[in-house]
Amino acid sequence: MHSRTVVIVLTAANVLTAVVSCATALMLVHIIPELLSMKTRELFLKNKAAEPDREMGIIRTHEETGRHVRMQTHKIKSTLDRKTILKTTLVELGRTLTLEECVLWMPTRTGLELQLSYILRHQNPVGFTISIQLPVINQDFSSNRAVKISPNSPVARLRPLVGKYIPREVVAVRVPL
Repeated sequence: MHSRTVVIVLTAANVLTAVVSCATALMLVHIIPELLSMKTRELFLKNKAAEPDREMGIIRTHEETGRHVRMQTHKIKSTLDRKTILKTTLVELGRTLTLEECVLWMPTRTGLELQLSYILRHQNPVGFTISIQLPVINQDFSSNRAVKISPNSPVARLRPLVGKYIPREVVAVRVPL
């Protein structure tokens, strides 16, 4: 048995504890949403702080990719000769413009003749030559633009005229090396 004083002190302590617990519970109703919003803000700030690192990583990756492409392009350009570059350009030009035919005539080593170097679509003998001294050839060489030439010109006549063949328009373009 406890004395009356001890019982009153213990009861007062229990009542005080209950009051503090109720006050704490009421405060938690207001504090918990604030704590959660602080946690959300913290995550948001962490993500914002990490964003420049991600962007720098992307920028570095782009720079490395660009550097690699430039190195490969330089490597390819250094291994190709002018004739190969022209031939590739001719193929792409023919495909892009959906040309019926596209050919490449290159000067011979002597510079007195043009040699048929490449034909896009039809199978004609590569290596066929014509004289540069022909008037139509001089006309093409003296122009820096595309020149419409006759379908009967030696540089345009790649196939024999058979049956009801209708000659198409022919354009010559001089590409200086």
